[in-house]
Amino acid sequence: MASNPPMSLSDVLTINVGGQLFTTTRATLCVKQDTVLAAMFNVESKWQHPRDKDGNIFLDFDPELFGKLLNYLRDCTRKGPDVLWLPIVRGEKAESYNMMLDYLG
Repeated sequence: MASNPPMSLSDVLTINVGGQLFTTTRATLCVKQDTVLAAMFNVESKWQHPRDKDGNIFLDFDPELFGKLLNYLRDCTRKGPDVLWLPIVRGEKAESYNMMLDYLG
């Protein structure tokens, strides 16, 4: 039985979020180190992720809202983790967005 290669922050991950696929690096998901999201994806994580039928990690969030968070994290990898403000979502999705941030942050 072949062993899995060690995880690295440079790993490229495809994540199924609410039925939409997102591809990013482990480093991007871990840029905010003291968050649940970083704990889920750091190289030492023992988190047991649910998987979709294709083996992608599955997160049950609104993909539009997760996309906003992911773009913010991508910006943080370029400009530093404490430089930028989180995007604001108003209207009917604001509560879902804030709940997602509360859970992942």
